[in-house]
Amino acid sequence: SLQLHGAKLLDELGVGIIQQCKPDLVADQRVPIDLVVTFWTRMLNGPLPAALQNAEHPTLQTSTCDALSSILPEAFSRLPDDKQILCITILLGLSHSENPLVKAAASRALGVYVVFPCLRQDVMFVADTANTVLNSLGDHSPNVRAKAAWSLGNLTDTLIINKEIMGQSFQDEFSDLLLLKMLQSATEASKDKDKVKSNAVRALGNLLHFLQPSHIASPKFSQPIEESIHALTSTVQSDATMKVRWNACYALGNVFKNPALPLGEAPWTGKAYDALTSAVKSCKNFKVRIKSATALSVPSERRHYGTPKQFSQIWNALVTALQRSENAEDFLEFKYSASLRMQLCHALLHLLSLAEETDLPDIRRTVLEQGEIIRLYMLQYMKSGAEGEEAGIGETIPERDKTLERAIEHMRRVEKASEGYPVKRGALAYLEDLLKTHTCSTEFTKA
Repeated sequence: SLQLHGAKLLDELGVGIIQQCKPDLVADQRVPIDLVVTFWTRMLNGPLPAALQNAEHPTLQTSTCDALSSILPEAFSRLPDDKQILCITILLGLSHSENPLVKAAASRALGVYVVFPCLRQDVMFVADTANTVLNSLGDHSPNVRAKAAWSLGNLTDTLIINKEIMGQSFQDEFSDLLLLKMLQSATEASKDKDKVKSNAVRALGNLLHFLQPSHIASPKFSQPIEESIHALTSTVQSDATMKVRWNACYALGNVFKNPALPLGEAPWTGKAYDALTSAVKSCKNFKVRIKSATALSVPSERRHYGTPKQFSQIWNALVTALQRSENAEDFLEFKYSASLRMQLCHALLHLLSLAEETDLPDIRRTVLEQGEIIRLYMLQYMKSGAEGEEAGIGETIPERDKTLERAIEHMRRVEKASEGYPVKRGALAYLEDLLKTHTCSTEFTKA
């Protein structure tokens, strides 16, 4: 009993130390790293390893696993090598425990470790963690599966970070077979209970973003890729909790970031866009609408939006969503309506900056029919303050000006190239008038 209380106290101390070492704290308010390293070295030289390996007391093992997961990452990297190896080895072993509490705690701790800067570039450790987490993801205990799914989400975050920092070298070293197993397991986990599903779809987005052209061209990956994207689109359209659907929208946005995927050409493209456009227009939760609008503005090339018909459906869905942005069934959603309009306006300007000649008729029709209400919301978007951060755009007002100017320049090129085209100057004249009104309003405010 005394050891158990000691382990819980150690966990609380570890969490407290992490809080006291946050970068936003003034230097003299932080706990010195040397002191933290000394503290954990003494703990690992003391009774902690024995408590971790005390199979007769699984509750004690669970609490000490939690304590190990509260080591400050910067301190872990400065522990002696043998102590780092000790922590990893014990956790990998305990993740195969027959006790579900111990197994869940060990799986979660590995999910914490896999994002440590000093460990995440170690391909062997990442692979060992992946195999362990996949094993736990198939456990009969819902708690074990939930912790394993969370760790898989963290592990796939690490894959993306390594892809961005290390590039091709890490991708080449990571096993194709293991990547395939992760994709298949995450797809299966997306059918589980919401606590598992929310992190399974998060992992799917990362895994599909991580895939290289060689994976996408491989026949053994073909069906798993289609099934995983189907899992995401089904989740967006399901009656799952807000968090699950939000994660699924975020995941699809992540998928769209992979230039190697045949977005705009593959049969699954239409289903993905249908799911997002349905959510952006009709989802009761405005946070889900915001995230679906964000995903719809991710593709960086016109061809990724597919046929003119598909582009038109996306454009019209965003316009409809903008019109409905003040209609909330739940009063609590109103506080997100401004953020939703910010993201929708950003998405519409993004589409305009990519539109082709064949897209112009539908855009012009919208401008003629709904131009005035769109103008009001666009002007709010151009001069709004902090709501953009809440929406996840992160644009400053000068950046929004550039977004509008970029759309105008693109429209000018498209309409100039379509000499004699029947809808000439429709969208361009509208955007130029919008910019003029915004500029006059800004100058009046300054005056």
